[in-house]
Amino acid sequence: MDPMRTGTSSGSGVRLLAALGIAAALAAATGPLPAVAGGTTGAAPAGEGLSAGDAASCRLCHADPRYGKEFGHRALEDAGTGCASCHDGGAAHVAAGGKGAKMSLPTRLSPEAERALCLRCHEAAAFASPGHLAPRGESARCADCHVLHGHEKPVRAVRGLDLRPAAGDVTAPAGPKPFFGGRAEAGWRFVGGEEGRYDQDVNLGEGPRLFALSLRGGTNESDPRAPRYEASLDGLGDSGEQVRLEAWAGDRWRASVSARRDELPFLGGGGLHGGETERERLGASLDLRLSESARLGAGFDVLRTVGEVRGTLFESGSVIPVAGEADRTAREAWLSLALRRKTWHASLRQGFRSEDGDERRDRERSLPGVRDFLAYDDDSTLRGPVTAVIFGMDLLDDRLSLEIRGSRSSLDRTVSTSETRLGTVGALPFTRRARTTGDRDRIVLGSALDASFLLDGSWALEGSFDRRTLDEDGDLDTVEMLDTGTGPTTTSSSTGDGITQRLLRESLGVRFTPARATVLRAGAEFRSDTLDLGPGSDTVRSRGWYLGAETRPSDEFTLFGKFRTTRTRGAFTPLTAEDDERWEFGARFRDDAGHRAEIRWRRTDLFENGSGYGARGDELRTSVGGDPVEAVTANLGFTLRDLEREVDATAFVGGSPTPREVRSRLHSYDIDFTIGVDLADRWKAWAATAWVLDEGDYPVRAIDTTVGIGYRINDRFAARITWRRREYDEMGLDAADYSASILEAAVEVKF
Repeated sequence: MDPMRTGTSSGSGVRLLAALGIAAALAAATGPLPAVAGGTTGAAPAGEGLSAGDAASCRLCHADPRYGKEFGHRALEDAGTGCASCHDGGAAHVAAGGKGAKMSLPTRLSPEAERALCLRCHEAAAFASPGHLAPRGESARCADCHVLHGHEKPVRAVRGLDLRPAAGDVTAPAGPKPFFGGRAEAGWRFVGGEEGRYDQDVNLGEGPRLFALSLRGGTNESDPRAPRYEASLDGLGDSGEQVRLEAWAGDRWRASVSARRDELPFLGGGGLHGGETERERLGASLDLRLSESARLGAGFDVLRTVGEVRGTLFESGSVIPVAGEADRTAREAWLSLALRRKTWHASLRQGFRSEDGDERRDRERSLPGVRDFLAYDDDSTLRGPVTAVIFGMDLLDDRLSLEIRGSRSSLDRTVSTSETRLGTVGALPFTRRARTTGDRDRIVLGSALDASFLLDGSWALEGSFDRRTLDEDGDLDTVEMLDTGTGPTTTSSSTGDGITQRLLRESLGVRFTPARATVLRAGAEFRSDTLDLGPGSDTVRSRGWYLGAETRPSDEFTLFGKFRTTRTRGAFTPLTAEDDERWEFGARFRDDAGHRAEIRWRRTDLFENGSGYGARGDELRTSVGGDPVEAVTANLGFTLRDLEREVDATAFVGGSPTPREVRSRLHSYDIDFTIGVDLADRWKAWAATAWVLDEGDYPVRAIDTTVGIGYRINDRFAARITWRRREYDEMGLDAADYSASILEAAVEVKF
């Protein structure tokens, strides 16, 4: 359980709201909901924000199930902010009985203002970056992609246009009104500059391009429950190109198909890391509402990895090239059933997984007087069923919340590997060939329990239990041929040894909420990792504790902090962390005008068991942003990272091994800046830059700058020109350096 996870509301509040729900139903039969003073239904007086229980108060009138536990931002309710986090004016709306006083709706804001609303909580550096907005452009809304209320399309769900009418109050929809629309952006990309590792970092091709295409439509625009569809295509001809088809009808059913292709190139041109891997993914899913409390799901996923990856090994003071060829396909088909009632929920997911293909790895060392070559080929397969179940319930008037999870995968692994090695022993060359075949049954079991018990209005106990077990058993047969120059000898061996690994994690903590906007947490954790490879077993045990706090002195300002420490006994490898401490402190500011600022500091301090290796890393992140004037949006971020590593090593001094300590340091600065300016009614300009400087033992300087200008011809047509400059300099290894200029000219058509 995440130590900062929010809790549940009090039982007394639920009982009160249940009684008020009956009263509200009686009142609805005779007339509109009367004005309510603060404290009667949990609604605050007019002019004040809604309290933690008032999300349930909203559901007295907004009875659609999506405003209940299916609400995608349930954590806002638990954190004590609820519907008022996104809908201002809620208290006055309730006090007026839902008449006269209007609540604000995020989707009626401009795209920039809507994103600013979401960025009160979500990190601007990640979610307001040009890369995150690229699929839909500068006019992107968060609700374009992120569902907030249930399973309907986000924009219509937020606006409430898809709410099912209450029984006996069904209004016949207007006559059928089919609709169709879309957007296409096409143009030309020009790429120039030095090669270097451009393919690895940027990997954008040149020539004519269809940058984006999206289509949407439906059978009846006036009925939100009628079937709708949407299709999109992005990055055609580039790495990361993807296509998605989706159709739905309210929350009754939803079907989707998606495909994506990624090219993962590595430094070529005679360098040490030449090669390219291609990854293709195809997926489909279907979600069907069987009843108000039951949903059925089905789908499949296919992932194929094909290509070549090259790397290096450092062995005995020598750099050894390593190459690998892969052509492997993983498939999974699944069927799920989910049930949800007022006090409990359950789900079952049954899948079948298979994996097969051909993987080959080679290693070769070319040094005077040294003959060393290794080829490894893996044609193994893996297949079997995978099952997962979840059951949760609320007891004792919601004072006790429990969720139990379990999983089991029973996979049959067919082993087929071969190995060829050429090398030397002393001055004599040798050849070794080995082939291993057999069947190994792999069973993976998982069980988990999360619990929260509310002691009173301020105190609660939290606990979690998580256990996972891997068992692998079966027969392996190995045939080995060894030739040292005097003639080959062949040996055979068989083994039925099993492997068992058990992972256990337990935590027990306390949560204290002294005020609506303040949450404190503390607790202890225990972990155990047991590995049994036959006779005897090895066990690694870890114990630790954590602290966490978050408080909101005002609606705009938040302070937070976390600390976690772990101590470990035993080790499977010298790299097992023995002492591990993690700190984090910060503050953030958000206001209704869209201004925002954040500062966050993290520290990681660890020492690895048996290796003499330690590392301490610090990271400071600051960001500011907002809308200084209505036509300008700006964001600025700064990150400082400082990582120092030390390791106990042995060096030869005069032919004698001498202990010594080796240190290395990474010290980097990152600056990112974005700005958008409306120059006139039809013109808009934007700029973004990211600058990185590492002054440590491995110095690197990189800068990425984008400048663009767009012109809106009319409601249907627009044009843009974007120029991007990317430079990378390792300041010492010229083979990896590169500079690239990318110019894009595109026309957008809406229809």
